[in-house]
Amino acid sequence: MRRRLLAPSLALLSLPSLAAAQPARPAPPPEEPTINEATVSAPSRREESLLETPRAVSADNRRGAARALARDLGDRLEELPGVFLQRTTTASAMPIIRGLGGQRTLLLFDGFRLNDSLTKVGGNALLSLIDPASVRRLEVVRGPASVMYGSDALGGVVLVVPVDAAPRADGAAHLYGELSTRAASAERSLTAQGMVEGEVGRFGVMASGTLGTLGPIVAGGDLGTQPFSGHGDRAFTVRGMVEAGAGHSLGLGYTSSEITNAPRPDNSLPDDRRVFRLQQRDLVYARWSVRRGSITVQARAGLIRRVETRDRLRAGRVDTEYDEVFTPQGTAHLAWTTSRGTLTTGLDVAADQVGSYTDTVRGDSGPQRGRGRYLDRSDYVTGGVFAHYALRLASRRVLLEAGARAALTSVDSPADGSFAAYTRLYSAPVASLGVRWLVTRGVALMANVLGGYRAPNLDDYQALGAGARSYDVPNPDLGPERSWTAELGARIARGPMEGALFVYGSTMSGLVTRVPSSFNGMTMIDGRRVYTRMNASEARLIGVELDLTATARSGLYASFSAGYTWAEATTSQDGASTTEPLSKVPPAYGRVSVGWRRATHWIDLLATGMLSQARLSASDRDDVRLCPDGPTMCSEVPGYVSFTARGGVRLHPSVTAALAVENVLNAAYTPFGGGFPAAGTNVIVQLRGQTE
Repeated sequence: MRRRLLAPSLALLSLPSLAAAQPARPAPPPEEPTINEATVSAPSRREESLLETPRAVSADNRRGAARALARDLGDRLEELPGVFLQRTTTASAMPIIRGLGGQRTLLLFDGFRLNDSLTKVGGNALLSLIDPASVRRLEVVRGPASVMYGSDALGGVVLVVPVDAAPRADGAAHLYGELSTRAASAERSLTAQGMVEGEVGRFGVMASGTLGTLGPIVAGGDLGTQPFSGHGDRAFTVRGMVEAGAGHSLGLGYTSSEITNAPRPDNSLPDDRRVFRLQQRDLVYARWSVRRGSITVQARAGLIRRVETRDRLRAGRVDTEYDEVFTPQGTAHLAWTTSRGTLTTGLDVAADQVGSYTDTVRGDSGPQRGRGRYLDRSDYVTGGVFAHYALRLASRRVLLEAGARAALTSVDSPADGSFAAYTRLYSAPVASLGVRWLVTRGVALMANVLGGYRAPNLDDYQALGAGARSYDVPNPDLGPERSWTAELGARIARGPMEGALFVYGSTMSGLVTRVPSSFNGMTMIDGRRVYTRMNASEARLIGVELDLTATARSGLYASFSAGYTWAEATTSQDGASTTEPLSKVPPAYGRVSVGWRRATHWIDLLATGMLSQARLSASDRDDVRLCPDGPTMCSEVPGYVSFTARGGVRLHPSVTAALAVENVLNAAYTPFGGGFPAAGTNVIVQLRGQTE
């Protein structure tokens, strides 16, 4: 693997000659797009100015990702305000937005749902199974977005926008390429990424790929090498587009990613190892778009196949769990724009077909097949119809938005030896209302009332087996989660200052929580306390988000971002009500950075950290990722501060070198909910070339 990764480094030497064959172009400016310049599409399914939207939203781009020396999309996402990242394994990267993650934060790639019916409440690799070389922009909508995207969008939405090879308006031929290699010391990683895109006439095509290996990592302080860490990954993407006529385009795409041999460090012992042997996702899809005057129609159809194979390795016994999800998806929406506003209406549907089983091998005997973590041949369908209207008033200084969705979810679960077959059908209305007032140039005030909705998925209904914090048993009687969120915000992009402040409060009903239970009369199985899922009677969340950046003409800048969510839930069990903190809610966290950025070089100095978290639920205290010494010895999850220095220089118009030192003080700490300690002092070297 490591020898294969040396070739891209040598290939960088040829990029200057390739660049010479291209028309000379000025070097791109060092600055990121300002709020006034940046556009986003996640809040309303259409491109709009970041300053214009009333929602709490942030976005990055490829230039910022290169400067951050990001290895994967998790590294990129951590650069954005209002996002906390949990990594159970080195391959997982679960965003937590406003205290909610897993099933309650929706991930989208080019408009396709990556969440499926087996998405867990805890750590997952959905984000990691995206080719980072193919991504143009990440967008994060904080707060419920169920009107536009349906189930799971309670905490927020992460939209991954890929590189588009759109034919040029003049039909001119064009070719562009990027190639980068990255090596890191303490995380012991080597990564190579490449992307090429070109257009000629009415046709455009792009291809990208990523190949990497990581671990075992060396943690900070005296913690040393972490034996149950590391993985290999690869990804490939190809996309094509043709302009079939004026305002009419058709696109096709295929992307495949896999992660291999990722141990669970929080749940492994030398004589009892648990490994994600394979995590894989394939997506093939088509996009169609037509614009006629003030009307735009877009449609997408695709098929996703996701596979996860998990091994538990013990002396004389190997248990292999296999899960597979086939998901045909489709979405279509129409946008009609007039001088006063835009009406967007559409529909979407995703239909999961699940396969799940467990093979057990004892000694020299052949495999014995049994029930998987989920029930084989289960079906799960989610979708809905929606409408959203944005009305501009007072010479466009005031924007009013209103939206509604009729959501529908169906579940078909077959019988097994312990549980009867059942079907479930849920329908729910969801609504939202928002206003943005442009007080003066570059200053806006926002207010939103947002409805949220999530139907229980098959992980809620059917999960059976041991995890990081419990032995889970199914509950087929769960109902949907509903929420209402009120938020107030301000956004500024004036002179050297830009940033945003949001405060929010949410009330949730039916929130699915974990509660102690029993299975066949047992309260402890396989060394884990038995838990099941139950709808809480209510939950409450209050929080604040702040990000602010000041930039001088000289290129000097200073930036600060922070977030905090307070949350609790009330459950009723056996006639008694219990109120406790909501599970897996991070403490207050933040980032401070200063630096100097010019067209040919830059330097960033950063401090990131979190406070301690003493607000823990009973389920949290049973989670070895939060309380490794057990529930009785756990009073809080400790905080930490980590320092990073990074910089880069353009060696040639086509070649840039960058260096970073993470965890400068070699601190020993574990991020909240992490399954392993953070890497110690980590020296990263990156070499990046491009043809223009």
